[in-house]
Amino acid sequence: MTFAEDIRTLLTEELTDTDAESALYGALLRSPLLVEFVRALVETRDVDSLRALCHDTVELHELTERYGFVAGALPTPTEAPYHGCGPVTGAVRAVASLGLVLVDEEERLGEHLGIALAWLAHTRATVGAPWPPGRTAPACAHPTRMAAVIRALGSDPRGTTAVVWLLALQDAVARKGATAAVEVLLDRGDSGIRATLRCTTLRRLPDALVPDPASMVLFTADARFRSGLETAWQIARAPRHRGGTVLWSLRDADGPVDHVQDISLTAAFTVLIDEMRRLSRRVRGPFTLRRLGGSTAIIGGVDDEGHMVSVSGYRNKFGASADLDRVVVPAADLEQARDHSRALQTSVVGARKWRDAARRSRRPDRRARLRVLIVCLVVLLAGSGGAGYLWQRQQRIQELRDTAAKVRDEAYELGANSDPGLGLLLAMASDDIANAAGQRTDVLDSMARDKSSLRRILRPEEGEFEEVALSRNGVWGALSTSTGAVRILSTLTGETAWRQKGSGATLPGSGGALVSDLAVSRRGQRVAFASTDLRLTVVENRNSAWSVVARPALPVPPRPGPLRWELNSIDHLEFTADGGQIVAYSDRVGLFVFDAERPGLAPKRCPERGPAKAMSATKGEVLLTKEKGTKQKNEVVRIDLTTCARSVVLTAPKDVVLQGAVEDGTVVAAATRGAQLLALRPDGSETLLSNRGPYWTVSISDSDSGVHTSAATEHGTFGWDVAQRTQKFGLPKGGEAVISNGIVLRHRGEVAELYDDQRSLATTAWTRFYGGLASAAWAKDVLVLSSGRAVHVVPRAASMTSKTFSDPASVHRLLLPKGVRSRALATTKDGPWAAVVYGKDGDRTKELAVWNVVERRRTPVPLPKEAGPNRVAFVGHDLYVGHNDGDVLRFRFRDGAWRSMGGRRLAGSVVALGSGEKTDRLYAVVSKNSGDQPTVVALRPSDLAVTSTRRLDGRTGLAQVAVTNDGQVVVGSGTGLITFLTPELHVRGRTSDGTLRYVLDLTELADRGQVLVSGENRSIVLDRNTLAAQEAWKHGAPFLSSDVSADGKTLATYSFASNNVSLWTLDEPNLRARVCRAVGRELSREEWRQYVGAGLPYRPVCQN
Repeated sequence: MTFAEDIRTLLTEELTDTDAESALYGALLRSPLLVEFVRALVETRDVDSLRALCHDTVELHELTERYGFVAGALPTPTEAPYHGCGPVTGAVRAVASLGLVLVDEEERLGEHLGIALAWLAHTRATVGAPWPPGRTAPACAHPTRMAAVIRALGSDPRGTTAVVWLLALQDAVARKGATAAVEVLLDRGDSGIRATLRCTTLRRLPDALVPDPASMVLFTADARFRSGLETAWQIARAPRHRGGTVLWSLRDADGPVDHVQDISLTAAFTVLIDEMRRLSRRVRGPFTLRRLGGSTAIIGGVDDEGHMVSVSGYRNKFGASADLDRVVVPAADLEQARDHSRALQTSVVGARKWRDAARRSRRPDRRARLRVLIVCLVVLLAGSGGAGYLWQRQQRIQELRDTAAKVRDEAYELGANSDPGLGLLLAMASDDIANAAGQRTDVLDSMARDKSSLRRILRPEEGEFEEVALSRNGVWGALSTSTGAVRILSTLTGETAWRQKGSGATLPGSGGALVSDLAVSRRGQRVAFASTDLRLTVVENRNSAWSVVARPALPVPPRPGPLRWELNSIDHLEFTADGGQIVAYSDRVGLFVFDAERPGLAPKRCPERGPAKAMSATKGEVLLTKEKGTKQKNEVVRIDLTTCARSVVLTAPKDVVLQGAVEDGTVVAAATRGAQLLALRPDGSETLLSNRGPYWTVSISDSDSGVHTSAATEHGTFGWDVAQRTQKFGLPKGGEAVISNGIVLRHRGEVAELYDDQRSLATTAWTRFYGGLASAAWAKDVLVLSSGRAVHVVPRAASMTSKTFSDPASVHRLLLPKGVRSRALATTKDGPWAAVVYGKDGDRTKELAVWNVVERRRTPVPLPKEAGPNRVAFVGHDLYVGHNDGDVLRFRFRDGAWRSMGGRRLAGSVVALGSGEKTDRLYAVVSKNSGDQPTVVALRPSDLAVTSTRRLDGRTGLAQVAVTNDGQVVVGSGTGLITFLTPELHVRGRTSDGTLRYVLDLTELADRGQVLVSGENRSIVLDRNTLAAQEAWKHGAPFLSSDVSADGKTLATYSFASNNVSLWTLDEPNLRARVCRAVGRELSREEWRQYVGAGLPYRPVCQN
């Protein structure tokens, strides 16, 4: 009997009970039995049976309809022969139709092929391309029919998939290449599934992503899964890589997975496709030393920019993860994922981009190492002693690179999840180890500049930190310790501005007074702290120096308690909103109001008393959050500081715990209920901020940037903007934190940390600058800022600290005429010149002003009276002015004056003009109006002869042009179109980001190979060579304007959104020194042994 006859006999005669039926159905699902059955019918050319399978109802259909229920599967196609059948029966009909394609009459080939293609479209499981025209199919049993199939397929996007499946029905196996697998976790209903996603390349077939016909013929998915496949295929596959068809399969412990409905597998597919690319490289593929492997699962989606995307269902997913060593999830899901993995031995790590996920999933491959060893031995035996030396050296280099990669992964992991300071130290170690192997890496630069908002780590000289406070504007902070020590620090620099030493003891009766609470005034003019000796110490900032101005005593008798702790000491301390009063509250004694200007005067006393959870102060009033007890309600009370009048402003439900309250127009309180963190209002309304608790050390504060609440869990410290109901920060490990204007000051006993979401460790200085639509540029060592009605120059800006950069005496103003605004700015990087185009609002007529900014002297330019300058640029020290009428005029400074050197008229208004430091060409963008297509014109600077032109796509908009150090011309136009051209204006490529709205500035970061693009709403960073968007320069963005200094060591940026001008170091030694100073310690020998290993001798990373 043939195989087909065996199956028929089973179906019609031998299935005597439901157990046997179920067993056969299970075999169909868990093995390639269905494909083998149809293959047998094809081999015997049993056209009648294939037609029955495709169009009629036979015993096999009855079996699949009886048992073929797929939970959550989408309805089958409505057209014949799929109408009314289940998903498994539909797959049977589709495979049968492919069999008919091979053996039925050729005139019906199109009909059968259409049925199969309709099913392939329904499965949403393929990505790829049409079968290439003119390309023949591999050797198979039906070459003539396959040629007809390829002609019939034409440009159908599922053509390659159809050919691969048809080859499987002929048992014509294409040459297989690399294979790799990764574990995944899925949720299905109320349970989780652990499955293995496997990919294999089929060489010499077109590039496509195809479900394996041996096991995935029953698989279907939804549109989100298909979108994820598209994304994975597009971003992980190298543009010029031709690796062939990639077969994929997904199997759990019971067999192939038959249905998926979300994007949870996108990250795994992306990593796996990239692995196929790496392993398929002709020379390097077999010697790829780090490969996917081990017991690691990947969960998450991926967006078009490569960022990991959050998914849901972690409770079910982790129910199937018991035997896994590691699970990689999107960084945004890390807290949630760890919540559901607490009882497991599985390590959960977060990844911001899919490449991070890939890096955390790869392990050293012993077989690849063995191949390298064998090759090196062959070279050694075939060569001389020099070959042996080269082999040993190559082995050493590879070991160093592997170690650097391992330390890099640990640095990213620690920086994101547990210890940012140690992560930065390991980043330096990783770069040093890679450098020793002849490889330049930028782990420190990436972490310190782009991934970390850490500004300073502080350690107490004795005891542990206990109290923390921050001024309302976020400029000054204060910390106290368990021994009575106090320090005041500037958040601008992270430096300690004043300190009081502690007693060295942590008990009140052991030699000194301890601090019971502290507060900082709204603008940071004063700091006050209360101590257990019943005194209030007031420290004031006068003439940039902090000093104690008063230590008044509280007018209450001492009352020692257990361990001699002073029971009458102050429990809560606050400055009023206007800074004029200091309010001290003792649970047992009452409320005292001190005059902040004259704290030595006797305080006013109000009789309010009783345990309070927290206190906040407005102007002339305080809010006390009362702790629920036998004699107190769960409420917030307001105390008038003039009359001591008391009123209840908020009463909380009985099932919540009030944590604190503030008033910003209306009263808002922070509260917890079980795992929930809530914001409560007097009208009884509740706002859920988070439900991932339980939370402790909850605080709420009112700052210049709004009302914020912070809280800690066993996983970390988190903060929320109450009004916007958004999380503002999440830090590893629990602790007490305060937040204001993007500044977070957090302590966790043994260490305190200062974070700044607008700046990073690469920020050397910054200052407020209310410049409107301003521009920033360098002229020698002078930073030039053109804004509104003036031009501001800051000599020697790159060497300044935030203190000197913010000093008005450091800035010189060059005034423009009244009633005008600056429109365009250009400078000479290696010279003293700055040129500004300015004009009145609504007036198309503009003027030009040129200064020697070193001497701060204006030098007139003899423009024609009828000319309307629009854009300016310098080539060397020559000045070029572009006009609305198309004229480009050249000027040279000679004999103390600017003199005309000729001009050229172009066919359109000059809307952009630019050149590079290392180019001898000038480039103009011309257009008749903003809605027309722009034209780029290359001009020879010496005589302004036109050397080439190029018409660009899209609208002109607010065009910009810049020239990179390698000669590329970069043009920004329209609503976010960036075009890269060669010096001869051949288009290299283009990228578009509509969220920019307009392109306002282009700046090259030459040493990093990046182009910083500034738009109206955001900034993006593009790789100069690949044009790919990079995750860099997020702190302080969006930037309206930026420029790199002549020595390439400092970047100046201006942010209109935050009204800040910032300076950023581009110098690696400078950045390293800043990191070491911020972390405040060296990488220890013990840490070196733990994370680097004993194979390399210890090397300090902060030594120099």
